Amino acid sequence: MHYEHHRWFSPRLGREMSLQIHGHAGAPVLIFPTSGGRQHEAYDFGIVGALSDKINRGHVQLICVDSVDRQSWYNYRAHPGFRSYYHNQYDSYVRHEVVPFIHWKNPNRFISTFGCSFGAYHAMNFGLRHPDVITRILAFSGNYRIDDFVRGHWDDNCYFNSPLAFMHHMGPSRHLDAIRRQRIVLTTTKHGEVPGLGHATYEMAQALGRKGVQPNYVVWEHGHHKHDWPTWREMAHVYL
Repeated sequence: MHYEHHRWFSPRLGREMSLQIHGHAGAPVLIFPTSGGRQHEAYDFGIVGALSDKINRGHVQLICVDSVDRQSWYNYRAHPGFRSYYHNQYDSYVRHEVVPFIHWKNPNRFISTFGCSFGAYHAMNFGLRHPDVITRILAFSGNYRIDDFVRGHWDDNCYFNSPLAFMHHMGPSRHLDAIRRQRIVLTTTKHGEVPGLGHATYEMAQALGRKGVQPNYVVWEHGHHKHDWPTWREMAHVYL
């Protein structure tokens, strides 16, 4: 399997950022890690292995990015205003540094976002904010609110990085038209899910539906499916 590791200093984040590429060709899949995870998480926990046949055949190419969660939403020592600002800088880093890098490496413009748990939040948030460059969103077992992180604080960076908030208020626009053209997969499990995440997935599907967006909303009902990597590996193989 073709593999590359890249890193560069991001002026938007003021730090060096890394990413991994698995695969030589195919539709790019931008993979966000779970809470505080790193760019090698998809490999370490078997997502790359679960998709190895599709990767080796050149159907998909995985671009696995690093996170700044410990400096943004999970940085409880910092004021919520700084945390929301720093996450917005991360969004800018992915849009204006990572996406152009993907375009340079791969001529295929069918780019998906993908994430599990908190990575699902990232995949959904980035995908809905940038439907001009993201064609498909795959979000497994996520929460699409950031209210619990900001403890009553609210500003534009909070609003525009909370998918349930900005979708609720989004009116007719070219942006919404572009979202309606996206393919969106939302999954959760009926048994073994972290409390609240099943309802959060349902809420997100409903919020999209009210705006004329029809996601593929799926509840995996078998008892052995839990909020963990074996379930997400299965989901990845089915939906990617």
